[in-house]
Amino acid sequence: MKLSKVFISFFVFSELTYAHEVDLNKEELVRLSSDFLVKDLSIGDSMRVSSWSFCVEDNRFRISSLVGNTKKSEYSSEFKILMRPDNKISLTITPRDEDERIEDLIPGWSECYEEDAIFYMNKPKPVYYYVTDINGFSKLSSYINYLYDEGFKKGSRY
Repeated sequence: MKLSKVFISFFVFSELTYAHEVDLNKEELVRLSSDFLVKDLSIGDSMRVSSWSFCVEDNRFRISSLVGNTKKSEYSSEFKILMRPDNKISLTITPRDEDERIEDLIPGWSECYEEDAIFYMNKPKPVYYYVTDINGFSKLSSYINYLYDEGFKKGSRY
């Protein structure tokens, strides 16, 4: 009886200390659902990305080299990046329809955060690319004014 308690205790505690190992890095995981990553683009190449692929750092939009491509959607606007010289990105946003709202026609604008330094210890950190323009406009305010002039409205469409 005493031996079975020891065995059961050992079995229970050994299961609690075991955790599933994620033995793929971030790039390998993203490549499971994407054909291309931003880092694969050469000058003049383009690809679709999610509007939430961007963040803001020093009042500029940026995108990580580890962002994967997305397929065209009938439910959202198209965000297409073009690789420019000097690791810069040009962004073209195409509205889904004339009822699209301004908030749906700008990239995600959350603050960028630095990846956990421990996560990238002994691994190369991702490269970040800055957006030079959106639909040819170098300032977000100019782009938004253009959207107003084109008849797009702010607020929810629902």
